[in-house]
Amino acid sequence: MSTNAYQPSTTAPPTRNVVRVDKYLCDLCLRTPEKDFLVCSNTLRRSSKAWNAMLFGKFAEARPVQGEWTVSLPEDNPAALLVVLDMIHGNHEQVSPRPSLDEMYEILRPTKNTT
Repeated sequence: MSTNAYQPSTTAPPTRNVVRVDKYLCDLCLRTPEKDFLVCSNTLRRSSKAWNAMLFGKFAEARPVQGEWTVSLPEDNPAALLVVLDMIHGNHEQVSPRPSLDEMYEILRPTKNTT
């Protein structure tokens, strides 16, 4: 396994719901109150200027020099975030072809600042 691959924390609660979004490399954990999403930071970087700046710029969310890379997203809806992450990572078969109006609102709301 690559040294850049995300390794779940040994201090995380054992009942924490973890979703592996990327099929190959997961070097970043996006943490919501209910779920952790293991993703590829470079895939996010390529998807928008905002993700690129946040993860690879001079922000608190940038990769730490040591330890695991976890970004806290306390206000994001986990179900909506998963849809966005699945689209970004090319997991289109996981995305509903006909989301409801409420689902569309929840999906689009967190993306307003990341496009």
